[in-house]
Amino acid sequence: MNLYTSSHAAGALCGTLLTIGALMLYQLRIPVTYTLITHHAVSPEVRHTLKTLINPDILTHYTVSTLRELLIKHIPSIDTVTIRHAQPYQPTITITQQDACAQLNDKTLLGIDGSLISATTFVESYRERLPRIRLSDTVDTPEQRRLCARYIQTIPTIIQETYHIIWHNKTEILLKHRIESAITLITHATIIWTATQMNAIKQCIALLRSRIHHPSTCQSSWLIDIRMPGYLVVHPYPVSKGTT
Repeated sequence: MNLYTSSHAAGALCGTLLTIGALMLYQLRIPVTYTLITHHAVSPEVRHTLKTLINPDILTHYTVSTLRELLIKHIPSIDTVTIRHAQPYQPTITITQQDACAQLNDKTLLGIDGSLISATTFVESYRERLPRIRLSDTVDTPEQRRLCARYIQTIPTIIQETYHIIWHNKTEILLKHRIESAITLITHATIIWTATQMNAIKQCIALLRSRIHHPSTCQSSWLIDIRMPGYLVVHPYPVSKGTT
């Protein structure tokens, strides 16, 4: 009786171990799959890099922090990485990237926090919709880039779409008209844009446009200084020393 019971128990245990072993082997053979969610305008090159880096072998021994560190080494604009397991062996990886707020010096992108982002990070259609800003080498510093990024996010969309931005410093910012290249605005970083001011600028540009294209006008370019609240000061451009 005892011998039978012991044999029966041993057989049951052996069967259980075989079942567990079979399940483990079966699970090991299941390929790890994942769903990758990224910024809608990420370029095909970045998507390819992500798919190359995030492979099933990595996903079997990753942690969120180590995966983020790995990705940032190759794509510095990555901000956050999260992983959610809706089903076993099918994680959803969500990657957020720093948004760009401008094209900087026609060769790179300016992040919303002032960081530099490779132009190849996003598709061309996304880049072309961004405002353009130029910084000279003498002022192209991390601090000035942060000020630029902050400024760009405060100006109206119509200004971003109409003007190229040339940043000298926070008290001297030139806005060059994209179409009417003979007209330039000069402003500062803390200006408060109002509907009244925008309308006054529009009327002033219309008046100058008629003068620029008039045969009897010898002055072909103008600078509109909008730094004084409630005033528009118009100068010939380029401005002679001491006139501003």
